[in-house]
Amino acid sequence: MKSRILSMLAIVAVFCCGFADAQVPRKLNYQGFLTTPSGAPVNSAGMQMVFNIYNVQTLGSPLHTETKTVPVSNGVFNVVLGTSTALTLPFDAQYYLGVTPGADPEMSPRQPLAASPYAIRAASAETATKLATARTINGVAFDGTANITVPATNGPMFAMFFGLTSGTGNGGPTDYAATVPVSGRVPFPRNGPVAGGIVRLDASSFLLPAVGIYEITFRVHTTEPGQLQLELNGFALASTVAANLNPTSGGHPISGNFFITTTSINSTLAVVNPAGNATALTITPANGATVSANTQSLTIKRID
Repeated sequence: MKSRILSMLAIVAVFCCGFADAQVPRKLNYQGFLTTPSGAPVNSAGMQMVFNIYNVQTLGSPLHTETKTVPVSNGVFNVVLGTSTALTLPFDAQYYLGVTPGADPEMSPRQPLAASPYAIRAASAETATKLATARTINGVAFDGTANITVPATNGPMFAMFFGLTSGTGNGGPTDYAATVPVSGRVPFPRNGPVAGGIVRLDASSFLLPAVGIYEITFRVHTTEPGQLQLELNGFALASTVAANLNPTSGGHPISGNFFITTTSINSTLAVVNPAGNATALTITPANGATVSANTQSLTIKRID
């Protein structure tokens, strides 16, 4: 049966960033979410997958290839590349990852490698030299020896994503109505203010780049009564179910405000129509929202 990658996380380097004379491990950790064409998560005790790294986004020949038997649980799988075949690429150019699950063709589009893998270049820093005199450049202090003092970076990390329903005041195309099937993800297709590396992976999946505690707030208006829930790395979080606020008639606003903890970098967050719900949910304007569009929104803020 033909399967597909619903959403794939950015590649995460697991390099130990040491000094230039240390041996930098050349391995990449990769996590993906695999579904059937109907959107159901794939489960497999061991699926053969081929991972190819290219220097072009289409066509071309792979520069690195690994074949692995990978367990898939509720659609989620993890692999570490560079273990069965040595990863010797210099990472001095843009590379792309192609994934071929089972007997299917390679998934499209190929995924561009994120910035982290280019830390491999740290192993080539033997040409670096120290400054002859003490000075500070862009907030980094050089004391005129081999020592460098880098200030702490504790900047804000937040993001807002949203979508607009019909209404003459929305100032652009209408994103909704949209139907979210049972176990499906709610789309928030537009970007609001962002800072600190929280980004979207697709219309309904969002990257949390750092380990920590996040405050998540969402607001969605649906035609049908129902519930919504947060999903982290493909797994529903039992403590984050939000029910509609108007269970009798008319439209149904569903709002949630929760705190979640990530234990790995580059986690994936989504708002889902939970498995077991009775029906699909249709995102529509709130009652009376015919001129000014009703906004469905998701805000993410790291607080620790």
